[in-house]
Amino acid sequence: MARCPIRDGTLPGDLPYLAVGSGPPLLVLGGLMPESGIPRGVAWLSAYTSIRPFGSRQTAYWINRRRGMAARTTMAELATEHAEAIRAAFAGPVDVVGISTGGSIALQLAVDHPDVVRRLVVASSAARLAGEGLRSQRELGEVARRGDRRGAFRLLASDVLRPGPLERLLGGLLWLAGPLVFPLAGDLSDMVATIDAEDDFDLRDRVGRIQAPTLVIGGARDRFYERELLTETAELIPGARLLLYPRRGHTTAIADPRFARDVRAFLRVSADVPTAQASGS
Repeated sequence: MARCPIRDGTLPGDLPYLAVGSGPPLLVLGGLMPESGIPRGVAWLSAYTSIRPFGSRQTAYWINRRRGMAARTTMAELATEHAEAIRAAFAGPVDVVGISTGGSIALQLAVDHPDVVRRLVVASSAARLAGEGLRSQRELGEVARRGDRRGAFRLLASDVLRPGPLERLLGGLLWLAGPLVFPLAGDLSDMVATIDAEDDFDLRDRVGRIQAPTLVIGGARDRFYERELLTETAELIPGARLLLYPRRGHTTAIADPRFARDVRAFLRVSADVPTAQASGS
C-alpha cells in the first residue's frame, strides 16, 4: 500500500490525534502511553503503524489522552470526553477500535454512549483487568507515581516480550535510554491517572448492553489480558465475535499481519448491520 500522508490535530475537548486516509471515520483508541498529547519519536511511529493499514478506505484517527487529567479520573469520565468529542466532530456514529487500555475506554464508550459507536473492535483488552495484568499495571502505577521515569520505562518492556533473558536485557536498555526515547514524558501524572482509572475498571455487569456489532480480538498467550478474560468479554456482549491468535501475546497480536486484515474484514461484513440508537437510559 502506498504511503499515507499523516496529519495531526485535536478533536473538541482537546483530544489529540494523528490521522491518515479519507472516507468514513474510524477511531483507534491506543494503549497506555507515557506521554499525553501528540506523540513523538518511537511513540509516534507506533501510533502511525496502528492506523496506516486502515487509511485506504477510511479516515483513521489515532486518539491519545489529553493533557492535564485530574487525579481519580474514572473510565466513565474518559468515555464521556470521547463521546462529546465524537458528537462535536462527526455527523454520526463512528467505528471504534480500542487497543489495550484504549479497549477499556472503547467498551465504556459503547455501554454509556451507544449513539456514537457504529461498530466496535476490542483488541488485546477485556471488560476487566485481573491477575498478572492487574498486578503489573499497579506496579507500573506505583513506580510512575514516585516519578521514577527510568523504572517506568523498564517495566514497559514486559508489554513487548515474554519473560526471559531478552526481556531483562531490553528492560535494562529502557532503564538507560527511556528518557531519550520518550523525551516529552517528564510528568507522568496523566499516565498515573489513566492507570488508576483502569485499575478500578470492571464492566462485566454492563457490557451486555452493548448494541454495536463487536469483535474481540487478541493473542491466546496474552499475559495481561489472559485468554479467559477475552473469552469472558466476548461471551457477555450480545452477538460478539471472538478471534484469538495462537502463540501471540499482548503486543504481538496487534503487530501480527492478520490483525489489520481481520479488523477490515469485520468492518466490511458488519457494514450493513443497522446501528441501534441511544435509548436515553
